[in-house]
Amino acid sequence: MLNIHYSLSSGASAIKKTNLRITISYKNNSYNYSLPLRLYAHQWNQEQAEPSNIYLKRLKALNLQLIALKVELNEEMYKRELRDWDITALWLRRFLKDFFKRKDYCTNDTDTLEYWMNLYMHEKQSRVKHNTFKRYKVFKHLVLRFEGFRKRKIRLNSLSQSIVTEFQNFIRQEQYQSSTAHRTLVFIRTILLFAKKREMNFRMHHIEWELERGVAEQKIILSHKELQNIEKQTLPTDLEQVKDWLLISCYTGQRVSDFMKFTKKNIQQKEEEKYLDFVQQKTGKRVLLPIHPVVEQIIEKYKGDFPKPITELIYNKKLKKLGAMIGLTQFINSRKRIKYRAKEGEYQKWELLSSHIGRRSFATNFYGKIPTALLISATGHSSEKTFLRYINQLDMQKTKLLDGYFRGAVG
Repeated sequence: MLNIHYSLSSGASAIKKTNLRITISYKNNSYNYSLPLRLYAHQWNQEQAEPSNIYLKRLKALNLQLIALKVELNEEMYKRELRDWDITALWLRRFLKDFFKRKDYCTNDTDTLEYWMNLYMHEKQSRVKHNTFKRYKVFKHLVLRFEGFRKRKIRLNSLSQSIVTEFQNFIRQEQYQSSTAHRTLVFIRTILLFAKKREMNFRMHHIEWELERGVAEQKIILSHKELQNIEKQTLPTDLEQVKDWLLISCYTGQRVSDFMKFTKKNIQQKEEEKYLDFVQQKTGKRVLLPIHPVVEQIIEKYKGDFPKPITELIYNKKLKKLGAMIGLTQFINSRKRIKYRAKEGEYQKWELLSSHIGRRSFATNFYGKIPTALLISATGHSSEKTFLRYINQLDMQKTKLLDGYFRGAVG
């Protein structure tokens, strides 16, 4: 059995780099080589035997390079074994030397899932939204990590239920969210259909693509009562602006990429009423949104304008500070992002605040007070299940009706 292990040479520190090493154990032999890759001590996780932050651009690229080495080495050794060729220290040294001469570690094997993911992403890059393409890269990275775990590439003909089950086990072991795993499987299925349309000849096995769903986590929102309490708070200047942006998000239901760009130029007068007129960054749709009375008060406070914009990173950080200051300390079972992965646990509510809470609060607080059909019509969604994400109807009759319900739902 083949075992491949990476480690950082001794002597590395915060100011001194040392080489990564690879130990290859095969049958009763063990081979140890120094690799032309140098890292500081804090850049390597000895326990996980991988870069310390696989989401940081440089270390992510390094991790993908190490995964490619592990997979290719395993496959080449398997080929030599089938041909009854010896695996020697000299051959391994030459293999490593040739591998690190390359500038590109993407496969050219047309029967692999990786090849078709690359082709699909290349064709879609200029035709999909930036965030959509970023998700494609997340899915691809997860698939490549899984291949590193298996030490084998996934080939179209071999993609069967057993591999999907193995993938599910990998997801649980690595503590990924089930939603990420589910979307990755949907992406893989899309790639298979893409390859089929390109007349790639392979057998599509019957696969149950649905992942077992976990218990739905509690959605974190701010209730009407909590929002009214927040309105009354007098805070330091920097948190006062955060408070106002939070209220704006909770009474417009927009993404931070949209509401943080609101200025007085977005305020339009139509038939004696004021509306927000803007184009959503994610969807590209023009939105005409009645201004909630709470948002009107904030606009008046800033003399007909909105607060000074804040970067999302700083906004999320200060939201938590605001939440702790005003006493959002009740414990909630949920998931919180710790370093680079969401972890389940019991957290105080202020710890869970983020820019997305405005959209969730908007959807929950107006559900049952404003007819669901009107809300769904406004958001453009086809079912109550997905419910309120954004408002995108330019129908003035419905927009005015929604405005009336806003004003009736203030208390």
